Amino acid sequence: MTEIIRFDHNSLISNDAAPGEILSRSTAIGWNSLLLELFRCDVGGGEFETGATTDHRISLLITGELDVDTLHEGLWKRVSLRPGSALLVPGGQAQRLRWSSRRQRLRTEILHIFLPRQLVRDAAMSNGLPEREAPGWPEQALIRDQVVATVGSSLLKAMSERAPDTYAETAARWLAAHIASMRDPWTMGDRSVLTDVTDDPGLSRAVEFMSANLGRRLTLELLAREAGMSRFHFSRRFKVRTGLTPFAFLLALRLEAGRRMLATTDEPVNRIANACGYERGSHFGTAFVRMFGETPTAFRRRARNA
Repeated sequence: MTEIIRFDHNSLISNDAAPGEILSRSTAIGWNSLLLELFRCDVGGGEFETGATTDHRISLLITGELDVDTLHEGLWKRVSLRPGSALLVPGGQAQRLRWSSRRQRLRTEILHIFLPRQLVRDAAMSNGLPEREAPGWPEQALIRDQVVATVGSSLLKAMSERAPDTYAETAARWLAAHIASMRDPWTMGDRSVLTDVTDDPGLSRAVEFMSANLGRRLTLELLAREAGMSRFHFSRRFKVRTGLTPFAFLLALRLEAGRRMLATTDEPVNRIANACGYERGSHFGTAFVRMFGETPTAFRRRARNA
């Protein structure tokens, strides 16, 4: 007899603080095998926190464009969603987020699929794969996966047509098996090589300020003021704590952000360069080669073919 697995009811309040509104939810038609939530996002609505749930969350963009900033270890990290791309967030993690979009007039809708963690674990084990647990996973991963996009669209259509929970259960088990068979989706994101400074409040504020303002001209005086220190004390303390000068650290932040944008968006290299604080794409390209050993175009090609 197949074990009955239901979604975690904490998922129902996970997005309560998110700016926007729930347009439809699968509980209205009695689904228990997973939770489906169609959400209209209010971009530019400020920071918010999601609630923790044991379910894995797949957030699939249906319409519009959405830049998602996530605060992780004192750094704001951005990924850009386009229709068909999705964020995977492992169960057990709360997040501090903010949403934005360069095209705010577009209606932005995102489909949250809350998938019971036990389903993914069972699928992994039945296929002889390592059992996946939340501890140690990065906070989220961005994927462009046609299967996930297709299943999400099919679930949305089935919900609108009031399909029975048996449909949802079949789709949930199939989706869990697909995710379990993926090449470790939660390791696809970049792992920062930069030192974590979250245990130092002053430096943490400065680093958070850097990561939130990569496109601005940042001065040592501005960063020191954010940290609540003199320029001399800030520079010395920063170098001792991280092994880098503040501007070397800022350079690495900008290039890591550029690398994520190259991998997850179709934005031209020049526009990515500007977003990362470079006036010219050629300057960004030179710095990128020094840091990563290949041109931005070569990296993007390799990332898309991985």
